[in-house]
Amino acid sequence: LPGQVLLLIERSRSVGSGGMSNQRDLARSLLEVLPPSERFNAFMFARTVTPIFPFSRTATREAIESLVAAADPHHLENGTDLVAALEHVAAGIRGEPTKDPRLLVIITDGAIPESQSAERLVAALSSAGAGGQLRLLVLMVRATSDEHVSGEVVVRLNRFAGRFGGVVRVLTAENAREVLRSSVAALGQGGDLSNVRVVGNDGSPLATHVGPG
Repeated sequence: LPGQVLLLIERSRSVGSGGMSNQRDLARSLLEVLPPSERFNAFMFARTVTPIFPFSRTATREAIESLVAAADPHHLENGTDLVAALEHVAAGIRGEPTKDPRLLVIITDGAIPESQSAERLVAALSSAGAGGQLRLLVLMVRATSDEHVSGEVVVRLNRFAGRFGGVVRVLTAENAREVLRSSVAALGQGGDLSNVRVVGNDGSPLATHVGPG
């Protein structure tokens, strides 16, 4: 496990109160599998970003309950600015240096505006200067009755996460715990294969981006 976990949890109106409850349960499940000595912080984001704690805390029951209380399904905001949220996290990383590896977990419904390209997301997080010390886990949580996450968004987030040896998963409330376990295991094995290019023997590109799966 990494030395520190940072959670970035979306609370835009597109998530909805039911989706917010699912995201909160997922965040809690993740923290409950961490040892008590593990340090974490969490940030709620929509158009603005709100940290739960001023600095990282150990994953005690009290700290987890504070996160659950902050992720109130009735306190949603307009807009989804993941770029600004990543810049905020990057600034926090610079202000709280550590030699320990970090895991950034993004929990979202996947409704990321097209203007927030993979390149912009990478640039926002790269400013932290964490390099190979930062790993990325992107979890898109959907209710079974919701529309599927756009394939374009999944490809875009895979390109983003691939720059940090990360993992991207789309899951439902029903399979959240199972997918969470397998996702953490995949991180331990080096992350997903991302940004794959296929070229011919003469070097000419046959496919510049191979989709997930």
